[in-house]
Amino acid sequence: RYNIYGYSHQIFHFIVVFASLIYMFRLLSAFGFIHSQAHLCSKTDIQTYN
Repeated sequence: RYNIYGYSHQIFHFIVVFASLIYMFRLLSAFGFIHSQAHLCSKTDIQTYN
C-alpha cells in the first residue's frame, strides 16, 4: 500500500548516512596524515620557540 523506498524523506536519510560515512573516512584519513607527519615537529623544535 505504501511506497517506502521512494519517499523523499527516505532519500534524505540515505544521503545523511552516506555523507556521514564519507566524513568519517575523510576525518580518519586526515588524522592518519597528521600523525604520519609528526616527525616534522619534534619536541626540540617546540622548546626552541618557547
